[in-house]
Amino acid sequence: MRALRASLCITAALLGACRASAWTDSSVDSDRVIKPEGETLTMECIWKEKPRGLYVYVRRPKKLEVLYYHFSNQKLTENKEYTGRLNISNNVNKITIALTDLQMKDSGLYSCVFNRMDENIQLVEEVGGHVFLFVRESSAERCPVSESAAVPESLVLLLVVTACAVLLLCAVAVVVWMGPKVKALCLSGGENVSRTNNSVYEDMRVHRVQLKD
Repeated sequence: MRALRASLCITAALLGACRASAWTDSSVDSDRVIKPEGETLTMECIWKEKPRGLYVYVRRPKKLEVLYYHFSNQKLTENKEYTGRLNISNNVNKITIALTDLQMKDSGLYSCVFNRMDENIQLVEEVGGHVFLFVRESSAERCPVSESAAVPESLVLLLVVTACAVLLLCAVAVVVWMGPKVKALCLSGGENVSRTNNSVYEDMRVHRVQLKD
């Protein structure tokens, strides 16, 4: 746990600029929301045209459906991980969602997607917003960095994978660049050895001819 916490602290300083947009929280000025465990997150999803329903997804890093809200019958379908922790309020042109009793595993990138019928009676989807949520430990023992710089474990893994891929590409580039030069050097060395052997052979032939004379 300490190793994971240390990794999060280091990566947080590097990835503190990660941002999302369109959802808001009353306790912060930006769209990056940092909350301690046990607190409540309040979010707003805004639509332009009257939708049929609303999906809320979270990516951490796998995509997971959090809820589906049907406007006509006001039915709310919740993912079992969020059962009993979601409250929804339908306003004029927005949906207000309250996620209570936050847990560290709730950290991730949340997106709201509205679906509706267009003029051709085709079902279309429109993104109503997204927010980056990080839930930190409620105890005093946590990363000694600013809250705005904190990131979840999934982003740490992404950073490590990206760094490994860059190192691998660098290694391949070095091999491709050095290969022809090493080959040319080997060929040059072989020619020098052949010339030396021929010179020795010619000297021996001359020496034999002189002895016969």
